[in-house]
Amino acid sequence: MKKFIAFFVFISLFVGITAQEEEFQVPKKYKIKTEEDCTKYKEDFKKCVNWLLETPLDQDVKKRKSATAFFMEWLTVTETVTVQMNTDVVKFGDDGNLMIIFMAAWAKDVLETEDNHKDILRGSLIGINAMIDFYEKNKDVMEKNSDIEKYIKLKAKGKLEETIAKKIK
Repeated sequence: MKKFIAFFVFISLFVGITAQEEEFQVPKKYKIKTEEDCTKYKEDFKKCVNWLLETPLDQDVKKRKSATAFFMEWLTVTETVTVQMNTDVVKFGDDGNLMIIFMAAWAKDVLETEDNHKDILRGSLIGINAMIDFYEKNKDVMEKNSDIEKYIKLKAKGKLEETIAKKIK
């Protein structure tokens, strides 16, 4: 039994150390002007996307700002990832954080599936679901967003995909 406990403690410490080592840091003095630059920073971009999606809005605000700038610069230059926003579907009012979450979720899916997503419905659903999750996790620090609230209700009723599909056509 003592060996089992010692092994469990060792594994817990190892996992904790590994997680700390892999924490996303915005690259210093990065320059993203070409597709080659995007390739160079692709792994940083993936970590950035995960960090933006998972980190609470009120945590590390300064880092969020620089991560968002890195994210936008990479996404603007790359030819690998295409994100489309249909204004009838993607509604986030003045909340730029939700726009970033939408694009980050879509970009993450493109990179994970190595698909350039010409499928606007799939990408939109991924982005909207990420916005819903992010909004629900950060409600206490975000302004109420009636558009997201409507999507939450549609999702609960199982009608989100049907509604988005109608708006895209």
